[in-house]
Amino acid sequence: MKKYKTIDLFSGLGGIRRGYELTGRFSNVLSADIDKYACQVYKHLYNEDSYNDVTSEEFKNKVENIEYDVLLGGFPCQAFSIAGLQKGFADETRGTLFFDIADIIKRTKPKSFMLENVEGLLKHEKGNTFKTIIKVLNELNYKVVGVDIKNGEIKYDAKNLVRSTKDFGIPQKRARIFIMGFRNDIIPKNYKFPNLPDHSDEKIYRNLYDLLESKVDSKYYLSDKLLTTLKNHKASHASVNSGFGYIVVNEGENPVSNTIMATGGSGKERNLIRQYVKEYDNLWEKIDHLINSNEQDLQTSRLDYLDRVITTGNVTTYLKIAEGCSNRCTYCAIPYIRGAYISRPFEKIIEEAKSLAEKGYKEIIVIAQDTTKYGMDLYGKSRLAELLQELSKIDGIKWIRFLYAYPESITDELIQTVKNNDKICKYFDIPIQHISDPVLKRMNRKTTGENIKNIIKKIKKEIPEAILRTTLIVGFPGETEEDFEKLMEFVEEANFDKLGAFKYSKEEGTPAAKLPEQIHYKTKQKRLDAIMTLAQKISKQKLQEKIGNEYEMLVENKTFDGRYYCGRTYMDIPEEDGLIFIPNTKPNLENTWIKVKVTDVKNYDLIGELK
Repeated sequence: MKKYKTIDLFSGLGGIRRGYELTGRFSNVLSADIDKYACQVYKHLYNEDSYNDVTSEEFKNKVENIEYDVLLGGFPCQAFSIAGLQKGFADETRGTLFFDIADIIKRTKPKSFMLENVEGLLKHEKGNTFKTIIKVLNELNYKVVGVDIKNGEIKYDAKNLVRSTKDFGIPQKRARIFIMGFRNDIIPKNYKFPNLPDHSDEKIYRNLYDLLESKVDSKYYLSDKLLTTLKNHKASHASVNSGFGYIVVNEGENPVSNTIMATGGSGKERNLIRQYVKEYDNLWEKIDHLINSNEQDLQTSRLDYLDRVITTGNVTTYLKIAEGCSNRCTYCAIPYIRGAYISRPFEKIIEEAKSLAEKGYKEIIVIAQDTTKYGMDLYGKSRLAELLQELSKIDGIKWIRFLYAYPESITDELIQTVKNNDKICKYFDIPIQHISDPVLKRMNRKTTGENIKNIIKKIKKEIPEAILRTTLIVGFPGETEEDFEKLMEFVEEANFDKLGAFKYSKEEGTPAAKLPEQIHYKTKQKRLDAIMTLAQKISKQKLQEKIGNEYEMLVENKTFDGRYYCGRTYMDIPEEDGLIFIPNTKPNLENTWIKVKVTDVKNYDLIGELK
């Protein structure tokens, strides 16, 4: 019996690969993931090193030199999931990774592929995101199972593409879309693909209790202390009719062990706990009210009507101050998706911040598509500096950050506010995108290279300890070698602490997608590799300079083995930047601020010791 060879992209722990291998017809020859812990587990399970970056030219060249049949890829879902920000292709970190898959398919022409993602991908941007994916795959000469294209019109039925774990007897509803494609030249004439199975022939589990073990070592049980924490947390949320809750299954009924992990919001749920969602019982009433409101009500209340469900832990939370965007950058679809920039009323923001502080949140991260434009539509001027000042007056708030500050709107007032207020982290996240004036003009950015340089110089002069973060786009249509060299020189000159760069990719319906002089993907990748190599060199150098310095650290959690605490200083934002690790020499430091001294650097993280 012939065996087919697979390549496993975004391999994680190898779940998709394992499913194929269990058929006895497939063997895996190459895997790719960049999560270090996932790679460690993968190494343990399969004795293979899966650490590879699918966006790199090095990896793509490696794939080109390997003979294989089927490409597997559970590409990141955060950009399309209802649990994320749903930026889609506008999420330059995760939303554009499909195009790297497409690039690999184009280069290597596998017989087949199977891509997996969240069900929300079908509905994202009213179905246009999925249609874009289908168009790309169709242009690569592949037939996607369950999808028909006639006269340029894409037709499909979701039931032929989506399956949930519950359909196969698992006590969980986890719907996923399966995009399966076959190269047109290998499909027999008049062949009709079968539908996805509605359920497996053999039910795995019908009842949640079937999963539970009757005898389990006591070390796996939730401690009395942590259980008390959960109970207190639930009571606190119940008092304000929001957020967190749980049910312990079989409590008081029988001696069945309750050792399944589930989420509830505190990060400490090791017992069989499931989310209690009573607060959503009247959700449909709220939706009906919103739908039946007049247009003005929708515009002014869309950010303030529904109670928030916070998923960022017990200390840190985001505070959204505006919705939409009016900048109309030529590469971005956000204004078409989310509408024009609409600031929340000043008083409403302060009210919500006070409520968050009362609930125990101590780090507030102020966000909008463009925070520096806050208030322009309501008050005729930016009130970001004033807002930050008022937030700092709220008792209980210790750290305040603001993200996505466009350079043309960073005022002297804002710089001085950050400089002189101890609660405001000395951290500027400035999405510059480029430095060449011709490129900035084609991007419809409202600034110039000279203005960008001046604002960075001013920040560094006024606040020497300020951390500067930026994002750049390389390979934008019309970007010349001269333009790119200017960008490289600027990156070296500006000496950013944090820098992310992305290859330009077409966003359907945006002006940039129709611009002439589109850059070849190999050129874009070459430029990206060059600029990231430089950025990494600068980052490592700046981290080395921090050895011996003392900082205030927010302890967030422990490493999986419990040997170290990890957290952040003012120099790092959640999920995007590095961490600082210190030995676990003192109990119960989570969610507290401590003094640490930096002793070493490892990759993009700092190593320290408790002072």
